[in-house]
Amino acid sequence: MKMKVYLIFVFIIIIPFIFGGCSSNGGVGDDINDDKEIYSGRANLKLELEWNEFENLEGEVLKLSESNDSNSDFYYDDTLEITHTGARVEYVEDSAYFAQSVERKSDENKGLITFDLPATQKANIYTVAVHHEGRNSNKNIVYWLGKKENVKIPEDTVIEIFFDDIEWIKAEWVPYLIEFDPNQSIDINYENTEEIIFNDFRNDFLVPKEYNSFAIHFNVRDIFQINERTTYSDMLIGVWGSISWGDNIDSWRRFRSRYHREEEDSVTESGFQPYIDAQAFGFSGVNGYSIPPVMMDDYKIIWE
Repeated sequence: MKMKVYLIFVFIIIIPFIFGGCSSNGGVGDDINDDKEIYSGRANLKLELEWNEFENLEGEVLKLSESNDSNSDFYYDDTLEITHTGARVEYVEDSAYFAQSVERKSDENKGLITFDLPATQKANIYTVAVHHEGRNSNKNIVYWLGKKENVKIPEDTVIEIFFDDIEWIKAEWVPYLIEFDPNQSIDINYENTEEIIFNDFRNDFLVPKEYNSFAIHFNVRDIFQINERTTYSDMLIGVWGSISWGDNIDSWRRFRSRYHREEEDSVTESGFQPYIDAQAFGFSGVNGYSIPPVMMDDYKIIWE
């Protein structure tokens, strides 16, 4: 009789430890303790999207209709719907990342990206929302950039990130300086960005004969690598064309496109186009998605 009582007592004590070893926590992991042992296994992260909510995001856009201007140098129409979203989960301390994308289905408003990941104490989640139209289409455009940083992902948990958990920022680039030789420059007021883009870039740039070089300085929105020292090949934001680049200290990456007068040249035709790295966000089949405004043709620099 005493033996039976002892066995029952031991069994009752063991039960809490057996069941206490398994757990599944929702939410974004902000309130989980920092015990290193719970970050040694694997976990799931789910990014839940609501496609129609992209239409409700705030942010003015520069619009130019394609329909009535066959010679347009730009195409930027915010009526193009978001067709895909890409997500990138960066492990800050391990210099590692994981990326996936999801396509919008016509009969559904919700999308889901699921990651099976190693547990970690600190992850940054970066997202892009794009319109995809084909491998070589100039309507492959990224409209929104998103981020949620400092997410804890303990082992044996399911971390859910919802649409409203992400800070969404409009993807765009803006010129801010036109330079004739290093000692002569013209500041461009941000308030006149639309006028500068849709007039100067659609016409010719005239460079007076006393100047031997011409440069356009422009900023590209980059919310992913602020205050990071990085090589061009590791940047998530790039530019097609001949450019040089600078720092990103305030969520704007600095770029410059410079041209030099050659004795035999009277006209230089050139162009550039900022873009987001497609593969870095789990897309395949394209190199990148253009950041608006989208240049359709080269502009001309006329050396007077």
